[in-house]
Amino acid sequence: MNTLSPYSTIANGSKSGIGMVMVVCMLSVCGTVAATVIATSSMYSHRVRRNVLLEQAMYVAEAGLETAASVIEENNGYLWPTTTGSKGLGYGSYTYTITKTGWREYAVESIGTVHGVTSRVSVDRAYLPTYAKYSFWNKVNGEIYFKAGELFRGHVHSDDKLWFSSAGSTLGGPTFMDGVTSGHHTYGGSIEGVLFDKGFKLNADEGDVAQVDFNELRSLAGTFGLVLDGETTIRLDGDKVRVTNQRKGWSNKKVHLGPDEIIYVNSVNYGSSYTRRGKVKMYSGGKKLDGRLSVVSDDDILIYDHLDIADKSDTSDDALGLVSKDDVWITTSAPRNLRIDAAILATGQAYHNNGSFGVLDYNRGYQRGTLNVRGGIIQEVRGAVGTFNSYTGRDISGYRKNYIFDERFAAQPPPYFPPVSDQIEFEGWKFCPGT
Repeated sequence: MNTLSPYSTIANGSKSGIGMVMVVCMLSVCGTVAATVIATSSMYSHRVRRNVLLEQAMYVAEAGLETAASVIEENNGYLWPTTTGSKGLGYGSYTYTITKTGWREYAVESIGTVHGVTSRVSVDRAYLPTYAKYSFWNKVNGEIYFKAGELFRGHVHSDDKLWFSSAGSTLGGPTFMDGVTSGHHTYGGSIEGVLFDKGFKLNADEGDVAQVDFNELRSLAGTFGLVLDGETTIRLDGDKVRVTNQRKGWSNKKVHLGPDEIIYVNSVNYGSSYTRRGKVKMYSGGKKLDGRLSVVSDDDILIYDHLDIADKSDTSDDALGLVSKDDVWITTSAPRNLRIDAAILATGQAYHNNGSFGVLDYNRGYQRGTLNVRGGIIQEVRGAVGTFNSYTGRDISGYRKNYIFDERFAAQPPPYFPPVSDQIEFEGWKFCPGT
């Protein structure tokens, strides 16, 4: 009979104990690893879920931003210094704050919340862009051409078909340094040799000048400027203008300009028939405008002279706006190589006329040099300023065009210049998650 010695039994028992300890240790290690993996997985899952909620909260906040934009637009840019609002949206909600920062300008902040997670979006500047942001705008273009040698800086638009003239490979066509848009589905003439530096887009909507509110402009002039009745002559003279108005008994009267001056000239139906129409005659007599002025008329605005601003630098705040309920015309007595520093708007609302900017008797007489407009031209129906030979490109009568967009007007238009209908723009968009 074989028996195990006590020592052998003890030795075998030690080996079993060591194995059990190792198994327990391994299980412990595996358990720790598993717990770590589970914890890490849980943390990752939580982080992923939070990121998803942050993104959802951002979209909700952007919905609040769009609502705030609609509030600004619906109120035509006139709001209290601070306006707030909130709304539930799906599983989340938003709260927006609109803070007035300038004339029809606001800073907007919107906070979106989804399941307790928030995101904030904001814009430094929400504003109604004015028609002064255009270099050239018209609703009806007619068969008036952009021709070889013409240079346009700033946005050019027509609701109508645009026509282009190319004078062959030597002269090429007109040059457009900014975007060109048309509400029409096609164009006329030839774009061979035409330079579109920032593209040419068809079927584009860019507002409607028929919606310019002259009652509002008259009210603004009554509050912040000057309202006159009947035919008026305005002469630029530095930081003032000289006004002649028979109904006021004024002859070359000095009127000092406020920081943002607006003068409105009414048409009336009483008194001397000669002076009833709110027509404005613009002169300078060699003087320049040193200030900010908009002139608004119920009738035609007639330009007899150079209309210069004193400071044409990029940092200048000098600005002239001409807004007519009818037409804006350059007269036959205006000088050669005429200079006009202004944003010009002609709506044609007064007598259901064209609403044009153009040259009287443009197709008669001799060639009058260059029409230099530094600012912008906005008109219901495009007016003609001269004629040319379509085969040679040679000018025949009236003026040739040199239209230079005043880039300051995109952000700092002339005082109270009308906003583009159904548009609002943002600058300085920011996103802050988890705030």
